[in-house]
Amino acid sequence: MSLALIKKGLDDKVLEKITDISLKKALLNTQDKNIKNYSNKEMQDLIKYLLKMCKFIGITDPPELDVLQMIGQFIKDYWGHLNIKEINDAIYLSIKNNEINHFNKLTPQILNKAFTQYHSNRQKALFQYRKHYSELYE
Repeated sequence: MSLALIKKGLDDKVLEKITDISLKKALLNTQDKNIKNYSNKEMQDLIKYLLKMCKFIGITDPPELDVLQMIGQFIKDYWGHLNIKEINDAIYLSIKNNEINHFNKLTPQILNKAFTQYHSNRQKALFQYRKHYSELYE
């Protein structure tokens, strides 16, 4: 089963089999629009989100707009399969695990670390979904 099939809609019977709330949430979050498909307006919204996130995690001197646009493009190019809910969850997961060491700077490296950690959780969720789907339907 491919991610494309999962994107079309999650099966409620399969979701019931998944008991780990964080895995279920990761699956549900895959249903939104991927960043790689964002329009220019949506990319501007992503930049605004990054500015808010800077303040939230304690960066008092956020990057200039051109740097934020470069970071937004980095996300679109390398993590475009994620959506804004997943980016938010990745950042929260990094905060929860005390893994954001930003030194008052937002860099692609910080985001890459957060997304990589989140990606591992996401893959685990997809594995569980595929496993239960196979058990029910194949």
